[in-house]
Amino acid sequence: MRDVAEDVIANVLRRSQDENKPMGLSLEVEPDLPRVYGDIDRVRQIVNNLVENAYHYTPENGRITVQLHAVNDGDDVQVDVRDNGVGIALEDQAQVFERFYRGEDPLVLATPGTGLGLPIVRQLVEMHQGRIWVESTGKAGEGSSFSFTLPIYKTGK
Repeated sequence: MRDVAEDVIANVLRRSQDENKPMGLSLEVEPDLPRVYGDIDRVRQIVNNLVENAYHYTPENGRITVQLHAVNDGDDVQVDVRDNGVGIALEDQAQVFERFYRGEDPLVLATPGTGLGLPIVRQLVEMHQGRIWVESTGKAGEGSSFSFTLPIYKTGK
């Protein structure tokens, strides 16, 4: 999981440099984090989509943090992708994982997208027996936090 997150962050950092959009990106990983159980390509797709979304909706000189840690008595790994971008209005949070939903915020509508990324992420997380959710105050500059869990790999499964 650490390798996936490191690769995704490195790619987004390169992109921020190529696009001349300075961005602070950091990764915080719990020591001895267990391996997750799942399709590594789909897990990469989940992390990539969430970090890319954070990049799109965070202004220049913003900050994106990815955290990896064990939860549920070590049965799951939780990934948190936090930013200090535009945030998500409280009334939009229940719908962000619905197909084609993009909200009404002018900045969101001005950002290219189809409204399919988060629904695909939700489906991939659920296919791995995980859970996904969003937290945001809805205030610009306070950003959003997208979190998901995936079960850890246990021998004998």
